[in-house]
Amino acid sequence: MKFTTKDKEERLSEAQELYQRASLSAAVQREKFNRYERQYEGSPEIDGFKKDSQGNPLEAAEDAEVVYNITFELIEGSIDTSLPQPMVTPEFKCVHHDRNARRVEALIKMLMDKQPWETYLDMEERISKIFSVAGTNLEWDVDTGTHSTVGEVELKTLMPQNIYPQPGMDNIDDCDYIFVDYLTTRAELMRKYGISEEAAEDADYDPTYKRSDNDITSDDEDVVTLTVMWYKGEDGSICRYAYSGDLVLEDDDDYYSRKVE
Repeated sequence: MKFTTKDKEERLSEAQELYQRASLSAAVQREKFNRYERQYEGSPEIDGFKKDSQGNPLEAAEDAEVVYNITFELIEGSIDTSLPQPMVTPEFKCVHHDRNARRVEALIKMLMDKQPWETYLDMEERISKIFSVAGTNLEWDVDTGTHSTVGEVELKTLMPQNIYPQPGMDNIDDCDYIFVDYLTTRAELMRKYGISEEAAEDADYDPTYKRSDNDITSDDEDVVTLTVMWYKGEDGSICRYAYSGDLVLEDDDDYYSRKVE
């Protein structure tokens, strides 16, 4: 896909229109996700209807008076946060290749320890079992690193309610665009995108954002919602467009190309 104009305000309007279209298309699935979550939390709501002797529905079932949350028990009892350890088998059996294989294993373990895998797996296990789907944000944070390196990998869990694929598509690789909502702060936007404090005031909070702690609103004025649209360019390149409210933060038509040494 491509924007029909280079005007900043018109491009924002086009992105917001696509977002509304994708959000409305995902509304039915989002309601299913919310129902799954209520079941996991132990809602007294009962699916189904009261029926007469012939099996015809009469009225909606009443709420349960006592809730024994078997769904919660089953899911929590199946959570497994263990992380398989790497094992490298050399193609040829000799002392030299065995030594190199052990070195590769040690390197992989060191890199694994740099990521919060325990926290990630704990969240991902629950999300995938509650909603039957889970999302992961994997990106490169150029603001971190060491004295000899620039950037580090950043790994985060995404709630499926905050992912809006292109309407009608069920495979992410076939989508021309996909939206993802993130919860962040104005200070983080200033740090990551280099905007001024005055510009950050235009960032906005979306009350429909679904948080992992089951709250859907925020009373903190510094908390905002960041919306990111990933889309395919005309030449097949991966593009990224980010905004919060009416504040445009990023408009990159070739996100993965090398830009900084």
